[in-house]
Amino acid sequence: MNRKDALFIIEQTVKAPSGHNTQPWLFGIDENYIRIYPDISKCLPIVDPDNRELFVSLGCAVENFFWAAQKRGYNVTFDIRKDGEVFAILTCAKEKNDSVLEMFDQISVRQTNRKIYSGEKISSDIIGVLESVSWTDCVKVHLFPNRSDSFDLLKNYIVSGNTIQLRDKAFKNELKKWMRYNYKHAMETKDGLSYSVFGAPDLPRFVSELVMEICLNPLIQNRSDSKK
Repeated sequence: MNRKDALFIIEQTVKAPSGHNTQPWLFGIDENYIRIYPDISKCLPIVDPDNRELFVSLGCAVENFFWAAQKRGYNVTFDIRKDGEVFAILTCAKEKNDSVLEMFDQISVRQTNRKIYSGEKISSDIIGVLESVSWTDCVKVHLFPNRSDSFDLLKNYIVSGNTIQLRDKAFKNELKKWMRYNYKHAMETKDGLSYSVFGAPDLPRFVSELVMEICLNPLIQNRSDSKK
């Protein structure tokens, strides 16, 4: 495997989602394999005390790795160690897989949307497609129709969770640690929660920090989430 291919694969891998966008992974490149290490220095001890979400994020990265490697013409096998280290062993692909391009293309367009939705009803055809998917034993889809009892129950849990977390000083401090308050700040770290994902303008950092501090309270957060 040449270094150009390895760097391409890693570049796609790190586009995976992670808690607070901490990007908790490190890489080691060898001739025939790439190691993916959990970066425990990026852990979130308050919101993710047992590192469960960190390893879920690592799993998302491995999924991106798989499609990016196949895009470059490699078959991939994985060996996961007890300490969380992942060996990704690459071999030359023998046949073209037509599903690779479609899946690979989704890596760059995945995004988190924190804006208010349009309110348009999802068509029954789309709902039917979701319901017809053959999910695995550990992956399910749950549909919560708007204004149903299950929907209201879920909404109430979200509001209660917001209230508990945003009254917790330690939680707020950890969250603020990973906020990136303007374009310059985001480019310096290339991780964390960018000002843009909150719908905030590119303002001087001291202004954005003040605004964010004011907005980090249960009343404002619950009002915003309820609209969404």
